[in-house]
Amino acid sequence: MRVENKRYVYGLDLAWSTGIAIYDLEEDKFVYVSSCDAKKTKLRAQEKRDGLLEHGKKLRTLAVFLEDLFNEYPPSQIVIEKAFAGQFKNAVISLSKVHGMVNEMTADIPCVYYTPPEIKKAIIKGGADKEVIAKVISAKYNYLTFKNDDESDATAVALTYLIKNNLIKWEK
Repeated sequence: MRVENKRYVYGLDLAWSTGIAIYDLEEDKFVYVSSCDAKKTKLRAQEKRDGLLEHGKKLRTLAVFLEDLFNEYPPSQIVIEKAFAGQFKNAVISLSKVHGMVNEMTADIPCVYYTPPEIKKAIIKGGADKEVIAKVISAKYNYLTFKNDDESDATAVALTYLIKNNLIKWEK
């Protein structure tokens, strides 16, 4: 069901397991927090023999999931946690594929990236780990429950945008 005339801010923690948090600017609340785990998407034996790419199937899993959400909650702003993969070449390649796919899907929607330190600084005073940030968010939004770090990270990303743009009141 598509809701017309709503403005939604998407917080995304992109990876093969992507966290998604959707904030309704009119209702002034989070209306959706979940994740999509494309790591579970595997090729069948025949697909491997046919030369299909597992990354392609994983990307399709994420794209279909996001497309369904975009249809139900049309995004007016996309906010993404800036990728960090350290020294792992394969992780960088995978993250680049996911980010590229989402950038293409949202090419006509304003998008901003925030680094993990920017997110921590906006939510608390900086320097805290994911668990502390998730607890702070849960305390302020007691109706939210997080099944994993991807979901709490996506929520923190969306909150960073809302805080930095004075769309919500936030006290550290």
